[in-house]
Amino acid sequence: MKRTLSTLIGVGLTLAGALGMLQLVRGNEPALSWLGLTLAALPPMVCVILDLQPAADEPRPALGYTVLSGLGLAVAMSQSWRYGPAAGWVHIWAGAAFVSWVVYARFLRVR
Repeated sequence: MKRTLSTLIGVGLTLAGALGMLQLVRGNEPALSWLGLTLAALPPMVCVILDLQPAADEPRPALGYTVLSGLGLAVAMSQSWRYGPAAGWVHIWAGAAFVSWVVYARFLRVR
């Protein structure tokens, strides 16, 4: 059950990070909102994917990934406040990425 939920969280983080990167490459505005989504999703995604590898020798500390993800959420939320409806729902996706990372780090992480 834990492995299945971890995989689902990894897939969700991958999709959110890919969406943020795609919108950054396409040049959609506001760019900092998309950068915030990318930053909220990609660092935790790397940790989840590395944790799912069977040959993980040493546990990686979750603090750095949490700080980067929280920074991404803060950037996305600040742009949402600044641009209002023009920023869309990016801050909600960044919040979902951060919350899923916290749930993974607290409840699903084996190490």
